[in-house]
This record gives sequence, C-alpha cells and structure tokens, in this order.
Amino acid sequence: MQRVNLRMPGEHQVMNAHAAAAIAHHLGLEPSKIADGLSKLTAYRGRMKRYFDPDTKALLIDDSYNASPESMKAAIASLSAVKKKDKCLIVADMGELGAQSDYWHVQIGKWAEYYGVDYLFVMGDKSKLALKQFTGSGCIFQSKSALLAHLKGIMHKDMVVLIKGSRVCQLDECVRDLVGTDYE
Repeated sequence: MQRVNLRMPGEHQVMNAHAAAAIAHHLGLEPSKIADGLSKLTAYRGRMKRYFDPDTKALLIDDSYNASPESMKAAIASLSAVKKKDKCLIVADMGELGAQSDYWHVQIGKWAEYYGVDYLFVMGDKSKLALKQFTGSGCIFQSKSALLAHLKGIMHKDMVVLIKGSRVCQLDECVRDLVGTDYE
C-alpha cells in the first residue's frame, strides 16, 4: 500500500485517483511510481484550481469550467471541508438541464445550507432559485463587475471563495480579475 498526498481538493478527486491507480496497476506500473505520479498532479484552470487573492490572501477555488448537478454538489462538499472560517459560494446557472433545471437550481441552495456555506452569491435567472433555500447571507448580482465589487469588500484572509458555473456564464473572468497575473 502506498500513501499519496493529492494536491487537488475534494473527495471526488480521491475516487478519481483510485480509478487511475487501478488502471495504472493493471497496466503493470509499480505502486511507488503510481503514487509519485498522483502526488504530482495539479488542478487545471477552471477545474478546482486554487489561488490566493493577492490583496486579502483569501483562498479562491476556480471551478468555473463547467457545472452539472453532480459536480456542483461535489464542489460544495469540497468547499465545506476547507479549514477557513468563512465559506463563500458563487454560482451561475447550470446549462442544459431541460425540464429539471428549476429542481437542480433549488438543490444548490439546499446543498449550500446543508454544507454550512456562509455566503451564497448568484448570477443568472435559474440560480436565483437557490437563494430561496438558503438562510445565510445571499445576494443576486446582475453583472460580474457588481459581484466583484461586493466580493472585494468582504474578502479576508480566513475566507474561502468557490466560483462555480457553466462555461457559458464566463465566471472565469471573475477569477482572472481577482488573481491578476497569477491566473494560469
């Protein structure tokens, strides 16, 4: 048995690492080489990549590449596990959900409540439904600039901010504006 220190947050990443390790083992790789490779993995931009806000040193988690109900729930669960005092979730609409869209957007608010999110900020017509299930501090934003202005006013060193939404919502622009030159 090999110990691996994954540098990517989330229980779902552990499951992914197990699957990758099983395949690598089946292909004949040595356990030490598998463990070494897994420990060197880093997240890509937009897929649970971590940054620090250069001004406040708040932890930012960029999961802006895509959003489905399953990935949304996993990301919110990952947010809850971060050892920071204040947890902020920024979400935009999840696309391509058809007739179940309202249901899944309501679930976001329920998950945020269940996992102890402190702040829920939303953008998009469907994401507004999440706030109806959330008792913490929440707000609807009509523009990314308004969202960023508000966020910059409350961010601090002991805060983690998860940014999650479908690619079409372009929340990656918010991440880029927050982290500046460190955005890669």
